[in-house]
Amino acid sequence: MTEEKKASFSFGFIILVFCTATIIIATIILISSIFHIQYRTENDFLNWTAIVIEIGVAAFISGIVLLYDRKHKRRANDQQERMSALLNETKNQQDKIADLVTKIEKIETRQLGLNERLFEITEEQEKIRKNRRTSAYQEMLSYLDQMKYFIEEVESYSDSDLENAYA
Repeated sequence: MTEEKKASFSFGFIILVFCTATIIIATIILISSIFHIQYRTENDFLNWTAIVIEIGVAAFISGIVLLYDRKHKRRANDQQERMSALLNETKNQQDKIADLVTKIEKIETRQLGLNERLFEITEEQEKIRKNRRTSAYQEMLSYLDQMKYFIEEVESYSDSDLENAYA
């Protein structure tokens, strides 16, 4: 409990005690003057004074209960406000987490699409590479066939044909 709250509670308690005592004394004096009760001659005055004091004590106890109840309500309200603030903060954090989860799911979906596209591109590149290799082999085979034909043709010439061709 802070010093300010302690001082407020102590001040309220002191006021309650003095107000209760003042009310009891004022009631005794006021009633006795209205009904003209003689303090020394009337035997009923002691019973009447006892009832007034009992009422004052009851009022004092009621005042203490009222002070305690106000203090308890103030604490409950403070605690309720703190809990509401914490719940709001928790809800905000949950909303942020939900947004982040949604963003992560979108990123994962996008990444999955990119991975599929990358796989398709890789397959296309592999097909292109195989086609190039096949084309290169076929080109080399055709050159080899032409060289074979040329060699066979050269071998078919006689030495004299070759000398005439270069002369």
